Amino acid sequence: MNSWGVIPQINEGFRTRDEQLAVGRTGTTPAAPGQSWHEVGTAVDILIGRGADGRLDSGPDG
Repeated sequence: MNSWGVIPQINEGFRTRDEQLAVGRTGTTPAAPGQSWHEVGTAVDILIGRGADGRLDSGPDG
């Protein structure tokens, strides 16, 4: 990925039950509170962006 100029970032790791509930309220579709791997510390959310603007990119051809 780095050879393409793509920079992966870990956005989220462990979340409490209250944090999981708050994420669910943002309109995304995470697991329900009490059923998320984030709540036991075994999941991460990764953002793949290119450059400082964080523009999402799927590969070298955009």
